[in-house]
Amino acid sequence: MPNTPPRTHPRPATYARAIPALHLDEELGRLAHLHDDIEAGSEITEANYTNAKILRDCLTAYKRADTHSVSADVVRQAELRSAAITQEHVNATYGATDLHAVLQAIRNLEHGIEDTKQQLQQDLRRIEALTVNNGIRARNCGTQPDVYRPLQKTAPGHDMRKAEQILSIQGRATRRQRTAQPPLVLPPEPPAVGSLPDNWHENIKMCTLNDIARFALFYNDDFGILDTDAEATAHLKFRDFLTVL
Repeated sequence: MPNTPPRTHPRPATYARAIPALHLDEELGRLAHLHDDIEAGSEITEANYTNAKILRDCLTAYKRADTHSVSADVVRQAELRSAAITQEHVNATYGATDLHAVLQAIRNLEHGIEDTKQQLQQDLRRIEALTVNNGIRARNCGTQPDVYRPLQKTAPGHDMRKAEQILSIQGRATRRQRTAQPPLVLPPEPPAVGSLPDNWHENIKMCTLNDIARFALFYNDDFGILDTDAEATAHLKFRDFLTVL
């Protein structure tokens, strides 16, 4: 039998040149994972392309919003870095001669980037809301009893089951304890992360179980309340949600 030459795996595509990371101020440190140095000869990865696009878009958004002291020069550097990485990916996949293939490659590479960018922005909003809430909880602990400021929403989405679990406690209450209030309705769209609830009662002694259920729907959080809890326990757990760091 003729000797069959062993199979050889194709060598992975590599970057033809080094592409350095950007030099950003410390307050933009949360974006540091999006722009590592790329060494010449290192393997081409999808993450480098995706992260460069997200970094460019985040810095552009910060510049437009006039936050984080992002200059036009920094945005331009991010744009050029993203373009350089894109060109490396296109050249490795299609070569640099077929313009139609280059354009198609860019479209293929950008597929799904928008979802990734939106997820990153939502994660940043959640981190900011969590940080703000730590300060609000600290102030709530130091104010007069039962007078609390509302927290910002941190859990995306909403779930009617969390509210219904709390409302079931009201269903067990005596007729004297029950309050006639309109039924809860699930909004078409959940409130945005970082937003505050409507019709907040600063004195939570004024809150009914229906109010707590409404806040559970808003925050997408049952506050640890069980359908077997007593009404007083439900109020205590809601108070802990507003004060415990």
